[in-house]
Amino acid sequence: MNLEQAPVRTWLPPDPTDPRPRFVDLLAAEWTKMRTVRSTFWALLAMVVISTALAWVATAVMASQWDTLSAEDRAYLVADPVGLIFQPAASYAQIAICVLAVMAIAGEYSTGTMRTTLAAVPRRWPVVAAKAGVFAVVAFVATEIVAIGVYLLGRAYLSPHVEVGTDLRPILGFGLYLITIGLFALALATVLRHVAGSITAVLALIIVVPNVGSFLPGKWGEYASTYLPGGDGGQMIMSSGQNPGAVVTPWQGYGVLLAWAVAALVLAAVTLARRSAPPSRSAI
Repeated sequence: MNLEQAPVRTWLPPDPTDPRPRFVDLLAAEWTKMRTVRSTFWALLAMVVISTALAWVATAVMASQWDTLSAEDRAYLVADPVGLIFQPAASYAQIAICVLAVMAIAGEYSTGTMRTTLAAVPRRWPVVAAKAGVFAVVAFVATEIVAIGVYLLGRAYLSPHVEVGTDLRPILGFGLYLITIGLFALALATVLRHVAGSITAVLALIIVVPNVGSFLPGKWGEYASTYLPGGDGGQMIMSSGQNPGAVVTPWQGYGVLLAWAVAALVLAAVTLARRSAPPSRSAI
């Protein structure tokens, strides 16, 4: 009885003459990855729950204590009721968004699939662009759905006491702030290539560092809390913009945050292009 030995298959690098994958193919691949991993569902669910719960608590407490509030607190709420609705919610929802962003790329390093991704796409920067694009669209759609619900919930509690207003900028700003923070986290995870390390570093940069910097004396503390990623400057996009003591306008503050994200993404693309592919099973 003759048994034919099966041919041994070996991996070969891509032929330079082979057609390169189209960017739309990369987007489709990243969309498939994002919608089929469990971390996407749980991160978005956490974002929905945290945002809704904090908006409800913040507005319900203020509405119930309206008669006992000081004149200064009332004046602040009258000037910026939408800030009370969105900013507390976004301050903690950004944790879930950053975890989702980190898992979008550092998760591939932890499983070793990044080697396959880079073998299929020899030019590294489109990988970062595709991941950033898919993440931004998914996160923006999810956060804007939450923003509308949170706005209606907060308005129901505050409208008997203050004029909440119908300006669309704070509603859009809720999603813009969160996806921009998420892109910053994605870029940092590309550089660090470690899930736990990236999450720790991102949360330290967007939560701990701005709060610590705000305790610096004089203008140093004011500038640190305004211009650092995750600081008050970026969150002003979710406010009414009527705070006379603000260092920047809402769009200027968002511009600072966007500059941080773009710079981090450029650094991520350059770093990914200069590094060798990770081993088949990363120790991350």
